[in-house]
Amino acid sequence: MAIAALFPLLRWRGLPQDTMMDLLPSLATNLGDGVDTSSRHLALACLQMVFAQQRDASDALDRDTVHKIYHELVQCLEDDDHYIRLSTCKALVTFLQCASPESLVGTTALEYMVEQLLIHMDDPDKNVGKACYEVLAVAAERSRSQVHKKVAAAYPSFQNRTLCDQLLGILK
Repeated sequence: MAIAALFPLLRWRGLPQDTMMDLLPSLATNLGDGVDTSSRHLALACLQMVFAQQRDASDALDRDTVHKIYHELVQCLEDDDHYIRLSTCKALVTFLQCASPESLVGTTALEYMVEQLLIHMDDPDKNVGKACYEVLAVAAERSRSQVHKKVAAAYPSFQNRTLCDQLLGILK
């Protein structure tokens, strides 16, 4: 219920900027398997708005914050509901955009995100595949070499290489 009340406050930017970081742990706990689909969807939408507001305020997520949140966020790509997977990709785009470069470049966090996104870029749902491609394009802006290495290694395992070829094209 609290997350439903939080959504309009975030949407209309009704919370002070300095409280945004305090919301992240609570929102992340609403992404787990024991939480109903609508609550997970709302939590992802709220996280996306928090990340976007942090990005717009040039208030980058530090390494510690990135490492506390990324795993729960990426795990949502495994959800059976394709709307959750699409919302996860939207949240990951803003997450990557507001994370400080030093919190991502050369880290296992970015490596894990890229590996999981590459798996899901080959999703039977073409919309999910395209959404994962878009997240990977943003990840490439953060660490081109790290993403390129993972894409090149995963290339032979792709069933449909169209998005992979496009991604390699922007990585050149």
